[in-house]
Amino acid sequence: GQSLPSKDGFHFYWGREVVTAEPGKYRLCWCTEGQACVLPQHYLSYSGIMQIKFPTYSPLRFFCGLSRPCNISGIRGEGLSNDDRVMLLTKCGAGTAEEATFLEGAFSVATFHEGGTFLLPASVQAVSYQVCWCAAEQTCANPPDFSATLGFVDFGGPLPDVVYRCFEWEACEIEALDGTSLSDGDRLLVVPDGTNCLDLPPG
Repeated sequence: GQSLPSKDGFHFYWGREVVTAEPGKYRLCWCTEGQACVLPQHYLSYSGIMQIKFPTYSPLRFFCGLSRPCNISGIRGEGLSNDDRVMLLTKCGAGTAEEATFLEGAFSVATFHEGGTFLLPASVQAVSYQVCWCAAEQTCANPPDFSATLGFVDFGGPLPDVVYRCFEWEACEIEALDGTSLSDGDRLLVVPDGTNCLDLPPG
């Protein structure tokens, strides 16, 4: 990994090619102007450490319930921090975020355990998204900034756009509610069309 010649002795540049080295720590060795700076033995002085920051392990599949924030954890890597962020996208680096799906936007709400745990926003729909990572040292404001994937997150519950039919003056029964992670003991409440289930009055 030889840099291009520095223009001022302070700024060093490796060109436009992306870094392909494994995440980890590497030593920097220095060669002064006036020497050949071609062979490894020309670099005689130790000048610091280069850290290649990136996640190295993730469970790849996460699950969250509906309508409440959710922690995903188990992420490990080199140089991770509590200022790193994730964004929920259809495709990392190029996809879109359906903001209406989430109560607080598609970005992670908080980060814990030195970048190993992310608090995701609550989803109001049963959907699946890629969990896309961005290092704190970057802008982390738009989908292209979140190009690294940590896997997928599934938000479980009933699918919101399915129509079920009952008839006046007859007993009502839904035999097969469509959704994921449904279980014994779940219940349904019928409310007027257009009602936001999150804004129902107590009682």
